[in-house]
Amino acid sequence: FLGSSETADVNRVFCGQMGAVYLFSEALSAAQILAIYQLGPGYQGTFKYRAESDLLFAEHHKTLLYDDKLSSCIAFTYNPRATDAQLCLESSPKDTASIFV
Repeated sequence: FLGSSETADVNRVFCGQMGAVYLFSEALSAAQILAIYQLGPGYQGTFKYRAESDLLFAEHHKTLLYDDKLSSCIAFTYNPRATDAQLCLESSPKDTASIFV
């Protein structure tokens, strides 16, 4: 029970929707954060390929997002679509060192 007691009281449980969550191993610049924000809540990629998003961006934002710096410093990602019932798959890029053993 996320954020609640074992009784799962309707007033105390986590309710709502969740998008993709990223944990980076390095601090991000303000420009990187802005570029990620402009991807919107529906983005679920790993900042590896320019084709992951069909949104139109300025070239400098594309460079910030897809120059391999963001994807190489992903420590953990959670993607709600990478689940199967109670199973939650770890979907970080394979070429990034994992914090999971």
